Amino acid sequence: GEVKFGGAPKFPPSALLATLLGLHDGPRGEACVHMAVLTLDAMAAGGIHDHLGGGFHRYSVDAQWLVPHFEKMLYDNGLLTVAYLEAFVATGRQDFARIARETCDYVLREMTSPEGGFYSTQDADSEGVEGKFFVWTPQEIEAVLGASAASVFCRVYGVTAGGNFEGHNILHLPHALAEAAARLGRARDDLERELADSRAKLFAVRSQRVAPGLDDKVLVSWNALMIDALALASGVLGEPRYRIAAERAADFILDQMRDAEGRLLHTWRSGAAKLGAYLDDYGGMVLALLGLYEVTFDERRIDQALALATTMLEQFADPVGGFFFTAADHETPIARTKDLFDNATPSGSALAATGLVRLGRLTGREELVAAAERTMQSAAGIMRQSPSAAAQMLLAYDLWQGPSTELVFVADPQAEETREILNVLHKRFLPHKLVALRAPLSGATGSALDPLFAGRTNAASPTLYVCQHAACEVPVTGRDAVLARISALAQ
Repeated sequence: GEVKFGGAPKFPPSALLATLLGLHDGPRGEACVHMAVLTLDAMAAGGIHDHLGGGFHRYSVDAQWLVPHFEKMLYDNGLLTVAYLEAFVATGRQDFARIARETCDYVLREMTSPEGGFYSTQDADSEGVEGKFFVWTPQEIEAVLGASAASVFCRVYGVTAGGNFEGHNILHLPHALAEAAARLGRARDDLERELADSRAKLFAVRSQRVAPGLDDKVLVSWNALMIDALALASGVLGEPRYRIAAERAADFILDQMRDAEGRLLHTWRSGAAKLGAYLDDYGGMVLALLGLYEVTFDERRIDQALALATTMLEQFADPVGGFFFTAADHETPIARTKDLFDNATPSGSALAATGLVRLGRLTGREELVAAAERTMQSAAGIMRQSPSAAAQMLLAYDLWQGPSTELVFVADPQAEETREILNVLHKRFLPHKLVALRAPLSGATGSALDPLFAGRTNAASPTLYVCQHAACEVPVTGRDAVLARISALAQ
């Protein structure tokens, strides 16, 4: 039977969706993917999705994802980008890729500071009225599109004279597009082209309206989720702009959001950063930097991640296992608590555990993996009793117990065939993969990845070593052999 994610109000279960997709190769894999896809489809069709401008509102006040609370949060848009990208890779459905792309474009267009960090929140109201910026009447639509295109658009997007929100209309898709095309007697491709054109025209007119207010704080933890999403999107969608935006944001945080000792600060606004960072700031940034490494192979990112992970262990770890939410010397002398439950964002402990497993495996540092194990141990009860509140910790656990696969490439990063291999890799669903790449004949670089590549870079280009916890198969060499090995892994 179908599993429903509860009644109203409905918040996007982002971490849970990623977990469900990550379980695709398990005993109930098909059911897990089906469940995730049902929810992703329902959210994409609902009013919680901004059909004109891309991105997602914070939650819906009903059980149908129809009437949103119109605020847009950076973290939702980062987490949902990842969920739609993973669903695209798992199912091959182009509409999921389009939603991920439009969400990234929205963040780059409206939520990015000139300095490169990402803003926190876009308000729900403009001119003092909730949702005013986002809603439409049939007359407004006809004035922009003309009678014939407006009539099609209104039928597809559920726009009526009575409206579905205080006499106005929140755009949504009451029927799947294939069904809408059949009802209108139109070829689906032809209808899709017309709707894309209509959306662009309405978006241009909407852009002239008074925009909702903006909370222009830059928060490290939320930025980390968006950096991770953009890095993944740049690989899966082949969009260098997303990688560049992710790199700028990471550099902004590492350059502008630290104190004199080099420790992270939590929040930045108008040129000033303040407040000691929390566990989720550190855990999130470790993961974001690892995500960036896997699309750039810039080893500085591994060293930056390792430096943050080291500070995180020094400042936040509880000797008996797990992590406190605040640093040992945090300015608020309240009781130190552990952050083990996912709320709107994944728990700091779970982010820390996920990053430590990945970093430990890539760098061969067992002490990092051991710290992650202690953290998972401290959350074992929660994972058993309320797994949906520990989705990110389950992802960490799944990666740790594996088998996780390290794909170690020796290849010329500039070569066309290397780009082709990576392109294929980014589009294959391998949830437990860790990827590293170095050019042939590059000796030790002094980076934390030296142990991983020791004795390997003399190989001809391109060569792939498939390893599990440092035990490696016989390497395969040559474009065709490498592509065949990746294909076999993804089966």
